[in-house]
Amino acid sequence: MHEFFRRIVDDGLVVHNKYQDKWHYDLQAIRARHYTENLVTLVLEQLEELPDETRRLLGSIACLGGTGEMEMICRVVSMSMAEMRYALHPAVMAQLIVLTEKKYAFTHDRVQEAAFALLERHERSHIHLTTASLLADAARQAAGNELLFRAVHHVTAALDSIQPAPQREMFRELSLLAARRAKRSGDYLSALGYIQTARALGNAGTVSDFMLDIEEAGCEFALGHLERTRELCDAILGCPGGLTEKALAANLLVEVYIRQSDSRLALEAALCWLGIFGIQISRYPEDADCDEAWALFCNRTADAPQSRYAQLSRMDNPETEAVMNLLYSASICASFICPRLHFLLLCRMMHLTLDHGITGASTTAMAWFGVLIGHRYAEYRLGFQYGTLARELVNRHGYDAFEAKTLLPLDQLSVWTQPLSFTIECAKACFTSAVTHGDMTMACFAACHQVINFLSRGDHLDGVLTSIDRGLAFVRKTHFQDVETILMVQRGYVEFLRTPVIGTWTASQVLPEALLPASPEQAPEKNSTMLFWYWLYRGMAHFTCGEYADAQADLEMAGWYAWSAPGHIHLLDYHLYSALALSRQLTPGDLLGESPPQHSRSLRQNRPLGAR
Repeated sequence: MHEFFRRIVDDGLVVHNKYQDKWHYDLQAIRARHYTENLVTLVLEQLEELPDETRRLLGSIACLGGTGEMEMICRVVSMSMAEMRYALHPAVMAQLIVLTEKKYAFTHDRVQEAAFALLERHERSHIHLTTASLLADAARQAAGNELLFRAVHHVTAALDSIQPAPQREMFRELSLLAARRAKRSGDYLSALGYIQTARALGNAGTVSDFMLDIEEAGCEFALGHLERTRELCDAILGCPGGLTEKALAANLLVEVYIRQSDSRLALEAALCWLGIFGIQISRYPEDADCDEAWALFCNRTADAPQSRYAQLSRMDNPETEAVMNLLYSASICASFICPRLHFLLLCRMMHLTLDHGITGASTTAMAWFGVLIGHRYAEYRLGFQYGTLARELVNRHGYDAFEAKTLLPLDQLSVWTQPLSFTIECAKACFTSAVTHGDMTMACFAACHQVINFLSRGDHLDGVLTSIDRGLAFVRKTHFQDVETILMVQRGYVEFLRTPVIGTWTASQVLPEALLPASPEQAPEKNSTMLFWYWLYRGMAHFTCGEYADAQADLEMAGWYAWSAPGHIHLLDYHLYSALALSRQLTPGDLLGESPPQHSRSLRQNRPLGAR
């Protein structure tokens, strides 16, 4: 408003009559000038009236941003604080910029844009380069990321002016650091921008360039761009490079295959890379192999995880750490294909940890080991000890990237020894940690587990449905088809329970097989865990409607895949509903038979499932 009144006075449209002591104005002329519609333009015209020194200084400041520190301006333009304030005084009086004791701020974005345009391109590049150089050293030492990101912003703006090779290499490393920090904070688009800046600084074919490829692939994966990630990983694995670095790309490629519903190809990729490291593992072990491995492990640890693992130091061998990460990737794939192989891979990881020390993969192996010894050998309490120790080691050593990977199995195994509230807390913490650290695969699994826990606790179905819809919205962004299907199955089951009964209550139309996605060409086998839940929920729906024969048939189908859900609380539902569906069809004559019903035997064999 001040500028509006100043302009109409300067243009003679408002005058003071000293004889009448009144102000007179020409309202029609004021309206014709459209002052109120062009106030910003009027302000920008003030730039043309400023002294050259002030205008050039404003242009330099505009390169630094709309707001900032006065001290930084002084360093960039090599002026004292007093000299700078004196030079900016006309701009302050014209209300183009505001100065406080330590900060400055342009009064409008258009003012900054116009000031920025006052400088030639080479002048702007010089300002950006000077600023980048000043910020670079401070950015490396700063606790936060603001200085680092600002420095790389100026590096990007000054790319054409960066000539000496040492300076280009220094800024390249700074850009890579910014990409990693942005990726860690979940800002993947900015991270990709910083990676492009690093690439533009040249020096292709170096180790640094190799790591740029890895970081780019990680960002693309986090954004759900699976095909692009796959292309990058294939390129990385086909180029010269060290095995430990290539193992990073191999692990990422395995996770891409899992997200694309191709667990078998994922397992083969992981096992092949383990073979490159000299580790040969049989694809088809027997139960006797698992029992032998369990006995060997018990002899070595004496059932005392705290005394053996809690005291271990951190692993300091990069090659062994790469092997551990590959073993972890292989174990996750094996959980969908071969439970015995899954167990043996975890045993191998537990022994390597004892031999070489703790690493991030050790913690998740420890937690999944707890799940499987509970499932295979009814060691539920010992399994829980391993799970809680794994969580403790993650916190102690700062293995943030493995926090979600450890919480997911802890959620799974805790249901048999802890209150359900503990299990629910684990799943919630798993989802939060996974999203925070960019582990979208674990976040998808956690979203599914949360729904399972809410159903098991008997939560209100409206609330469960809301959780499912939130999970679906998240999972669809990651393009994880298998988990999306599981959530859709859960949604269908919950909607079935919520729908008022009109006429005969039947589950004949609930969860049709068309709900299962068509298998992609490269992965003809459907995910076994997904199939277990599909047939289980369908069988439970039939039982609820009193359709016991249909329930039994569906639950028998679920039984074919129950091995792929070790330690899941839904195993309790599977055995309970199977026994109930069978018992509701029995006649007195059946009870006099020589052999007990199949599911009665099953319940007796799995007594720990019923004893929390």
